[in-house]
Formats: sequence, structure tokens, C-alpha cells
Amino acid sequence: MDAATVVVRKLTGETIECQADLSITVDAFKHKIAEKVSVPALCQRLTLHDVGEKFSESLLQHMIPYHLQRVGEPIQDLSKSHVAEVKAFRNPPRMVVSCLTVVLALVGSSKLIGSKTDAEGVPAPLSWEQCKFMMRDVKNFLGAVQNWPQEVLCGEVSESQVRRAEELIEQAQPFDPRHMARASFLGARLCEWVLGALKFYRVDAPRLAEQRAGGIASVELENLAPLGIYCQEVSEFHLSLVADLEPVWSALQVHDKQLLAIQALGVLGSKCPQRALQELASKLLASDQLREAALHSVRTAWTKDTEAATLLLESLPAPHTQQPTKEALAALVHLGPSDFRVLEWVIHALNSGSDETRHVALQLFKSMEENADADKVIARIISSMFQAAADDPPSSQACIFDALVTASKRDYQTAISLLSERLQPTQPTWVQSRAAAAAAQTAAEEEHSITTALRELLKSLTGGHLVVVAAGLLQISPASYGEAIGSLCLELNRNRGIDRLDTINALSKYARESDKSVIDGLSTYLLHAKRVLEKDGTPPIMAALRTLKRVAEPYPDRIDEARTGVLAALAAKTAATGGKEYMVKLVALAKEQGAPPRTVLVELAKGFQNHNNSVRDACKGVFGKLCQPGDDTAIDVVMKAIQSDIYGWSRCAAIEMLPKIVAVPRPDVTGCLLELCREADVAIQSAALSAMRLCASPSAETAEVARSHLQDTDESVRLEAMQGLAALEPKQELLLDVLLERTEDEASIVVVTAIELMATVPAAGREKEVCHKFAKLLQHANSQVREAAASALGRMTGDGRAFAIGALEQPTHWPETDIAVLRARETARQKLGTP
Repeated sequence: MDAATVVVRKLTGETIECQADLSITVDAFKHKIAEKVSVPALCQRLTLHDVGEKFSESLLQHMIPYHLQRVGEPIQDLSKSHVAEVKAFRNPPRMVVSCLTVVLALVGSSKLIGSKTDAEGVPAPLSWEQCKFMMRDVKNFLGAVQNWPQEVLCGEVSESQVRRAEELIEQAQPFDPRHMARASFLGARLCEWVLGALKFYRVDAPRLAEQRAGGIASVELENLAPLGIYCQEVSEFHLSLVADLEPVWSALQVHDKQLLAIQALGVLGSKCPQRALQELASKLLASDQLREAALHSVRTAWTKDTEAATLLLESLPAPHTQQPTKEALAALVHLGPSDFRVLEWVIHALNSGSDETRHVALQLFKSMEENADADKVIARIISSMFQAAADDPPSSQACIFDALVTASKRDYQTAISLLSERLQPTQPTWVQSRAAAAAAQTAAEEEHSITTALRELLKSLTGGHLVVVAAGLLQISPASYGEAIGSLCLELNRNRGIDRLDTINALSKYARESDKSVIDGLSTYLLHAKRVLEKDGTPPIMAALRTLKRVAEPYPDRIDEARTGVLAALAAKTAATGGKEYMVKLVALAKEQGAPPRTVLVELAKGFQNHNNSVRDACKGVFGKLCQPGDDTAIDVVMKAIQSDIYGWSRCAAIEMLPKIVAVPRPDVTGCLLELCREADVAIQSAALSAMRLCASPSAETAEVARSHLQDTDESVRLEAMQGLAALEPKQELLLDVLLERTEDEASIVVVTAIELMATVPAAGREKEVCHKFAKLLQHANSQVREAAASALGRMTGDGRAFAIGALEQPTHWPETDIAVLRARETARQKLGTP
């Protein structure tokens, strides 16, 4: 029989009838009928009644394997690596040891483990050393755990063992898989197994024993078993259904079962509201998925309910002790939309938790506050406002300030009065500054009590608290502008280790155009730009310059002076560190200025002396971006660096800058380079020859200097000399002689470059000689030379074409195997038109 009609009767007397495939599991059947019976599958207990003795005996034999399978589920995928991880602990977490000692108490006496036992048959001692002994053979250990339920059924497990395990669990509270998972995967799985095994010992095993003895006529269906084993040879059978929340409480302790358990509470949670809301409260503060599920369950199981709201409030931690969530807020407001205690919780959340949570709390507050007494709401807001940490900036209090503004529209004087109390001299400074920020948002007009208190505070406060008070005073009292701005300017240049960005931002926001005191204050601050940059960093100094440009717009000279100081400071910092932040700001600011002042270039040129090559390269890059070709100031700075520096690497860096800033050849630059070519330092010679090729005009003198270095022992000098001569030698016939000679250089890079340069030199009448050189190079030891020679032959034209074809057809001493060379020879033949 493949299918049958199943009739399910609830305790209420209601019956549900459905067709069921007998091959599906009991658990699948429970899910199938869950919606019809309005009981989640997790909570269903299905019982088969009127079981005959003969059928009961047959059924027992079928059921036992599935009971054992259920108990063993948590450990079925454990492996040697999981056990090895725990055995490797030198000092294992206490909770893991507690869990393993419980397992030891249960399975230590197994033949597969062989632990010593006391007179009652309990393994002893129950210690970490004995736990490691238990796990010494992983296969035997996991086998003993897996076999334990069978040993229970065979009467091989003593009551003393189980009782000792239960005592250990009581001592180890909390003993749950979710808690254990924080320390060990193996511990979490064994913890889940222990709880299931003890339930099997206390509940399932006695029931199975009674069934074996023929003492019961009713059998509860096992989830893992096929539905068909419970069906006698009839086309219809009847089951009774009881809703049980106990599986929910157990599932909530197992990580991968929590979601189903939470969803079940959405259906049956109202049957046990205290425990259900206590569990849901913890989930409203958990991960995103669990929070959303918990909120959905609260909304599903309860409508507006004062008692439920009370229970949830009692279960949730206060917002200032643990960050609230938007789901917790929504759940509370759903249960008690007009409950003042809920409103208080929402108010506390206005300055706790994430920005998103605070904004949600603000929206909920605005939807609720009109139903409560305004004076009580305002008092609670102000009280909560000062429960936040003393170092919380005013920006973090934005939502609670907004709430106070909203509430004060219904009782303005109460709000002003309570804030005035917080501004008194006896209050801590952080309380005074927070009250000042709140008053600035709340006061609809200039309030004498508030203004007077803020003016007094300006005389005693410093740092961030002063900035907050001054900003508040500027917002609510235009008449106090001079006093407040003066305090900010004084604070800006106070010689203390403070972050001045807040002060500058306040001046930027409130200072009036052409205010002499602000212009003087900012100018004084920026006058020491180098020191300020070291102390405060770039944000304050750039903010100060932006503010000065706005306030001092009618005084361009003051702006230019400050900008130059900042540029010099940024240049000095770039020279010292090569930091990208400084370079970007330096280049952007210099574009505003136009041509950079000499002081800026001098500071930047100091970076050429830096021992770090990357810093030198960064400074050269920025120097090139700041200066236009032909900039006399830049050329003069670089020339002085070349002539006066004592480090070879810094002089080389300066020499390398010349081609970027010299637009047309200059006698002074050429003369300087000629002198440098005569120095003994190889790096200086090489850099000077390279720069001369780009900065000097072709002449007999420059060509002669370049030619004199062609025999230098250093290949980099010879290379630069040859390239320089190619640019400076006015007589092309002499240049061709030099290049042909250089094809015999011992350095391959020199040879390759000589071949490439010959492509730019006329060879009329000397094609045979040139092709003969190239032909010899086709057998050079270096493959790059052979490739360059083949490519050069392919470029021959006129009378040289026939010579080139002949050179390519000459046999080589050894077969060519290099792919690049073979490709170059083939390309050359194609260009020359040979098959």
C-alpha cells in the first residue's frame, strides 16, 4: 500500500483528514499538515492509539533504528580533525572541559574507551587528562558515543552514570550548544548530543521498554521514521495531535535550528508568553536574519497587548547597557504603542546603538510622543540625554536633540527651564557643553537665561567644550557674536595639544565676511603652517585656509601670504615623506596660486636629498607638475641644488629635473652640464650626459665631450655618451662611424641602442659596410642583439636592399632557435620582398 487516508484529531476535537504518501517521513508529514492544523511541525506530537500487542512488537523493531539515528544526528559528521583540534588545546576553555567530562561520565565505561570506574560504575577521575585518554583513538571514541543509546537499551548504562552527568551539567550552566559553539565546534556538537542522549535515557528508553513489555497501547511517531511503518493493513488510520513547545526551547539552543524555532513561536508563542517573549527578546538583538524572524513572530503572535509589552520590556536589556536594534524597537511599539514605558525605552534608544537605529527610534518617537504628557516626555528626554558617555560628541546626539525640539513645541518653557539647570557652573563641563548644544537646537528665540549662562561658560571652558558652547551662543544670540567669535579665535591659537578642526569649522560656519579678528586669528594660525601641519595634520590647516579665503576675500594679499605658507609646509612634508596626501593637496593648491613661489620650490627640492629613492621620485614628479618649461625660478633652484648639494644622489635627482623645466637651450645650463660631465662620479656623468642630450644645442664642444666618454669603463656612461652624440654631433658622417664602432661594444644594451640609432643616420654609399656589420651581429651571443640586427636589415632600402637580402641568406654557425629572432628575420625578409 503506497498511500492512505490519515485522520488527525486535535485536543479541541477538531479533525483534519488528508491523503498521505506512506513512503515519506513522519517529519515531512508534519510539515505537510502544519498549516491545516495550525501547529508548526517542530511542535507537533503525533500519537497512534489502539496499537495491538502483535503490531506493537513489530512496530518496536522498526522504530528503534530511527530513535538511535535521531540521537546520533549531532555527531554523524564529526571527523578526526574536529577531535584533534580539541586535543591540541594546552589550556582548553572551561566550558569545553565541562562538556567533555559529561561525555566521559556517560561513555567512559564503554569497552571501546576502557576508563577506570569507581564503585558505582562512573568513570573516575573526571578530569581533562581522562578526557584526552577517552579521545586517544578517535574511531573508538566516536564509536562509543554513537553506540551509547544501544547500550542504554541493553541495560549497560547505570543510573549512577546518568545522574553524575546531570549533576555536572547543572554545575556547568549555561550548558547549551549555542554557547559552546563560541569555543569549539566539537564541543557544540557533543553538547547537543548529550542533551538528546539524556532525553532518550529519561523519556524514550523507558517508553520503548514499556512498549516491549506490551504495557502500552499508544505509540508516539518518530520524526525520522517512514509514515508507513505506523499504518496497519488498512486504508485509513487515525492519529491524535498535541502541540508541545518543549522542542522549541531545545531548538533555540542549536545554531542551525534557531530560525525554525523562532518561526514556531510566531504561531504558538502566545500559549506561553513569558518564556516565548524572553526567548524572542534575545533574538531581537541577534543577527540580522534572526532579528527579522523574531520581529515577525512578535507581530504574528500578539496584537496590541500591555501584558506582552511588559514581559518584553522586562526581557530586553536597557539601551544604555546593550545597543538596541530597530527590530526590538518595532516589536515594543507594536505591543505597546501608547505605553509610556515603551516610549521611555524608545527615548533611551535615541542616543544608543547605530545611526540607523537612532533614526528609527526618532521616527517611532514622533509617532508616539503626542499621546503622552509633554512635561514627562521632556524630562525623560533630557535625563536620557545625559546618560550617554561623557565623550560622545554633539553630532552623536542629533536624534535626541531632534526629539527634544519636537517635544518642546508642546511645552517650550519646561524644556528651556530644564536645560538652564544643566548649564549652571556646578555642573560638569561635558554636561554644560551638551546642554548648550541641545539649547541651540531647541531655543526658538534668544532666551535670557540660556544666553547669560553660555556667556559665563565662555570664560571658563576650553577645548571642545568651549567650541560647542560658542557655537550654541552664535546660533541663538546674534548680539553675542563678538564675544563668541573672540573666544574661538583665542582658542584657535592657544598653545595646547588640541584638535583645532572643530574650532576652525565653527569659525567657517559662523564668521562674518571681512571680520578682522577672524582674519588675524586664522593668519596667525597659518603663519606657523609647518609646525601646525606636524601637530594638527592636513584637515585643520586646509579648513583654515578655506575659511580665510571666504572671510578675507576683500584682502587678497592676506590670502596669498597664507596660501604660500601652506604650500611651503606641504612641500616640506612631501620632501620628508613623499606622502600622497601632501602631494595631492600641494599640486591642487599650487594651481590656485599660479607659478609656485621660490620658497615652495626650495622646500620641495630638499626632497632630492632624501635617502629613500621613492621619496626622491615623488618629489621630482611634483616638482615637474608645479613648474612650466622655461620657469627661471625653478631652473635657478635646481641649478643651485646641483652646484651646492653634497650628496651624489640629490645632485643626480636635480640634474634629471633639468630636461623637464628647460624649454630652450641656455648657455648657463649647458656650461653647468659640461662641467658635470668632467666629474669623477659615474652617476653624475651619466645623468649629465642624458640631460645635455635634451637641454643643449648641437655643437662641436658638446659633441666632443660626449665623444670623450665613449671609451668609459662604465656601460651606462658609454650608453648616455652615444645617445648624446646622436643628438649633438652636427656631422652625420662622423656619427655613423661612431655608431658602427659601438656595435662592437662589450655591453649588449650599447650594441642594441647603436643599431636602433643607425636607423636615423643617412648611410648613402656605405650600405655594404653597414650590412656587413649587421650580418656579423646576426651571430652575436645575445638574442636581443640578433633580433635588432635582423630588424635593421629589414629596414634597408635602395642599394642596401640587395646587401641586406644577402646578409639574411648567409648561413649561421649554429641554427637559430630564439622565437623573437626568427620572427624578426622573417619580418625582415617580407619587408625586403624575398620569399
